[in-house]
Amino acid sequence: MPYEMFMSCRVLTSIIIPENIKRISDRTFLVTGFKSIVIPATVEHIGTEVFASSKLNQLK
Repeated sequence: MPYEMFMSCRVLTSIIIPENIKRISDRTFLVTGFKSIVIPATVEHIGTEVFASSKLNQLK
């Protein structure tokens, strides 16, 4: 997933990341309204500050 892809997106509250995604770049979900994110086991890399300042309370 690209750098800062969902940064400051406060409208969406949940996301299921597809299994074809291998990398989640830095700050992808920074300052978001996401409360639930499902990350498949196929993700090999999660960058820095990915969930910083988010409202995340459930990660699977």
